[in-house]
Amino acid sequence: MTQGDGRSYTAGVMLQWDLWDGFSTRSKAREAKANLESAQEEQRKLRLALNFEVERAQLDLKAAEERLTAGSKTVEQATESAKLTRGRFEQGLALSAQLIDSETALVAARVRRAEAESDQQIAIAALRKALALPQLDSQPNAK
Repeated sequence: MTQGDGRSYTAGVMLQWDLWDGFSTRSKAREAKANLESAQEEQRKLRLALNFEVERAQLDLKAAEERLTAGSKTVEQATESAKLTRGRFEQGLALSAQLIDSETALVAARVRRAEAESDQQIAIAALRKALALPQLDSQPNAK
């Protein structure tokens, strides 16, 4: 309505309705559903992989701790054997080759124990990684 005085009004309503979209909406809904299922499957795979990594790291740590325990016992036995052989050698009851063999066995046992200790530390680091924990403590231990 215009009267020439500068006041004019216009009102309108627009409606749009697709009568037929060529099954586009249905296809988009199916595509969205397939994408959701794919994302859920990827999430499930990732969760399984993480659980596997944690379980493997726990088993590796347990095995390393068992090797360390066995290695410590072996070192104790080799130390005692070397001590006895040294005593026998000093009394002239053992040959120098026997003393060298017992000392070599002691060194080998200590090396295996050191390897077990490093394996344990590696297993701890792998477990911390699998659990998404920091490798190093953020605050040093205060004494």
